[in-house]
Amino acid sequence: MLSAFVGKVYEAITREGGTIIFPSKISKSMPNRLLAFFSFSKTDQELKDLGKKIAKSVADELEVLRLKAETKIGTTEYAKIKTAFEAQLKDYFSTFWVFVPVENNNYAAAYDNADRLLGAVKNARTFTQYPEQGRKCSLSGEQNALVFNGAPLPSFATNVAQIKSDMIDDKEGLSAISFIKRFYPFDSKKKSFDSTTDIALLKSIQEAPKAFQDFEDIFDILKAAEQEKCLKLEGKDWTQFNEQFFYDENLTSKNIPCKQQLEIAQKAHKKLRDALRKKGLKFTKYYAILLFDADSMGAWLSGEYLSDRENKLRDFHKHLSGLLSSFADYAKNYVDGLGADTTKKGRTVYAGGDDYLGFVNLHYLFEVMKHLREQFKAQVSDKISDGRFQITDNKEMTFSAGIAIAHYKTPLTEVLNWARRMEKEAKDTDTKDSFGIAVLKKSGEIHKAVLPFRAMKDGKDIWYSELMREVREGLETHFSSNYITVLQSEMELLAENEDTRIIQIMNFEIERLVLRAKNKATKEEAKEMAKKVMQVYEPNKRNIKNFNASLSICDFINRKLQGND
Repeated sequence: MLSAFVGKVYEAITREGGTIIFPSKISKSMPNRLLAFFSFSKTDQELKDLGKKIAKSVADELEVLRLKAETKIGTTEYAKIKTAFEAQLKDYFSTFWVFVPVENNNYAAAYDNADRLLGAVKNARTFTQYPEQGRKCSLSGEQNALVFNGAPLPSFATNVAQIKSDMIDDKEGLSAISFIKRFYPFDSKKKSFDSTTDIALLKSIQEAPKAFQDFEDIFDILKAAEQEKCLKLEGKDWTQFNEQFFYDENLTSKNIPCKQQLEIAQKAHKKLRDALRKKGLKFTKYYAILLFDADSMGAWLSGEYLSDRENKLRDFHKHLSGLLSSFADYAKNYVDGLGADTTKKGRTVYAGGDDYLGFVNLHYLFEVMKHLREQFKAQVSDKISDGRFQITDNKEMTFSAGIAIAHYKTPLTEVLNWARRMEKEAKDTDTKDSFGIAVLKKSGEIHKAVLPFRAMKDGKDIWYSELMREVREGLETHFSSNYITVLQSEMELLAENEDTRIIQIMNFEIERLVLRAKNKATKEEAKEMAKKVMQVYEPNKRNIKNFNASLSICDFINRKLQGND
């Protein structure tokens, strides 16, 4: 949706005669910043009018979506919330812009002024206070919930609208912007985005699509009637399918009031379980949110690392914009299974080139992390200096990532907040180019760790996401997790030890414990695994808590992929 807004601004600038420098093209995923060059002479008032006209393209597009939302809700129900709905939308999106003259053909100086002034405008923005009392939005937790699904309404819900839709859970309440996000682009009866259940079960659904489809079909009353020959609804409404019904814990009389339908669903779920068991598949309940952001992007755009920035900054902006746009398309297609690799690994929410947000299935998480970081280097950083541009000290452009792993029922707002928090912790490291990963257990316990994406040793790259993947896979069949439990308890005792021989001690102890924990692994495989665990330890020599958390995360992911609650 944000990309669509930026696309409208892009089109408006082009109509007014501007030449877009950044981003290089309109795409399905657009960054939330634009840089354009105009060749004209205008008064200050004319520039103000032009800026407002271009910014209005966002408001116009939002109004189109509001009208679609009104149609979806229905005239009568919308009238109940009209004032609150429109007030929530009014100040949600902010568009900031500045015009700066290019004097003496000095593009670099003009860009510096524009960047500084835009920052000042953002810092000086005013906020409209809109007091609200009542139930907050189930999705954002911020604005009031205005739209609920079905009847009866919760006792606490007043001055709200009701609609019947399987895209809103029972008793779930959405604010204006959350409602629009949920139904965007309003062109299909199907959900516009995968649910957290879809992402958590993605691997199993890929391996047994017919079994899942057969289960979903029994929620179609006509197909159920054909299968059962006779239906007795007992005065209860037929419940529409919800992805959460893939988990038998949700097949209850509370969620499916019709007794016969519940019995049909439970019987069908047994068939689904049997089908998955035969294929060795699990009902995984956890998924990951991945977000990343290019490190020091402001410095790159300002030309801080560019030789001869005074003469080449504008061309450099065009060049970098093209590289980032291409990578954005690649990242989205790779995760969504739309590129050369057709395996869907998750679902992209937003890909702007220098930043990304998406949902990833746990089976693919470590693979996706490494691959996107490798491709960012290959497609962006390695191509920045292409003969026309010289980068000082061969500076590499990197990104830092935040990952949050959570149960499919954990509020999405909380998961997103943790992903952003872990990204910030990754960026706060000395060298950046790191990832922070947090596990949000259903019990409320949190495991979190921050590691570099890679390090160089003996002329070879060590990828820490790859090491975590290998440790996790080792636990799946070859090793007992007992070595992690024992090692963690011993590490706590060694945490304050200043003995210079500690690395030698750790080498010996890790190998001893891994050898003891081997199940199907050979002695050579156990020694190789011990080396990998030791490599995870090396960047954590002064942060034992981080090392222990790294191993706990590997163990946790493995247990959840095996279907353990």
